[in-house]
Amino acid sequence: MEAIARLNKGFKWDLCTRSRPQLGQAFLRCLEVALAVPQTLPASKQLRARFIAFIHRLVESLMSTILPYLPAALEALMAREADVTDMTDVLTLLVQLVTRFKEALGKFVEVVLPIAVARVHGLLGPDWDWSGKLASPAAMSAAGQQQQQQPGQQVAATLEDAREKG
Repeated sequence: MEAIARLNKGFKWDLCTRSRPQLGQAFLRCLEVALAVPQTLPASKQLRARFIAFIHRLVESLMSTILPYLPAALEALMAREADVTDMTDVLTLLVQLVTRFKEALGKFVEVVLPIAVARVHGLLGPDWDWSGKLASPAAMSAAGQQQQQQPGQQVAATLEDAREKG
C-alpha cells in the first residue's frame, strides 16, 4: 500500500480520471485489494496507518471515483478494536472527505456520522464531562488561578488537559 501510495503521488487527478482512466482503474483495483487489510488485521496499528494514508492519497488522485469504496473502507476502520488514536485518524479522514466532496457525501455522512459519534462516545468513557463546564472560559480561568496557588503542578495547555485535570 505504501509503495502504491508513493507511486500515486506522481499522478494528478486529471490524468487518472480524464486523460488516462485506465490508470485510475488500476489504482481502484489496488484499493479493492487493500480493503481487506483492516478487516483481516484490525489490531495492526501499522497497517491501519498505511491504509489510512493510502486512502488519503487516493482521494486526491481519484477524486469522486473513490466514493463507492468509502463505506467499506470506513466500516473497516471504525471496527470495535479501534482505540482513541485510531478514531482520531478516521475523523481526520472524514474531515478530508467532507471538505473535498461536500454535497456528494450527504447520504454517506447521514449513515457514517452517527456510527463515528457512537464510537467516540464509547471511547471517551463514563467519567467524561459531557456538560462542557470544564471547557468554559470561567473554568479555564479558575484552573489558571489554581495553578498560581499551587506552583508545583503544570497548567493545562489545552481544553482536553483541563478536562482531564478536572
